[in-house]
Amino acid sequence: LLSKGLIISEPVGAANGSGLVRQEGPRRRLRAVTYNNLGCFFRKRGKLHSSLQMLDKALRLELLSEQVDTPATTHLNMSTVLS
Repeated sequence: LLSKGLIISEPVGAANGSGLVRQEGPRRRLRAVTYNNLGCFFRKRGKLHSSLQMLDKALRLELLSEQVDTPATTHLNMSTVLS
């Protein structure tokens, strides 16, 4: 299910993506949320390195996007993985 979120949020014209979300801001927001969810999934599975990688990707997208309210949730999730 989460992999579908990544496919849907691919940039328009990407080789593997459907490009369903055409506006850049909402696309980045959806992709950041998907990466954040994947980070939580990997944390629960005990794959902490993969979790941090996903959360780092989410944070980078959130900092680029004006559509995101605050990256505080991603920071909290990162601190949970690191603790």
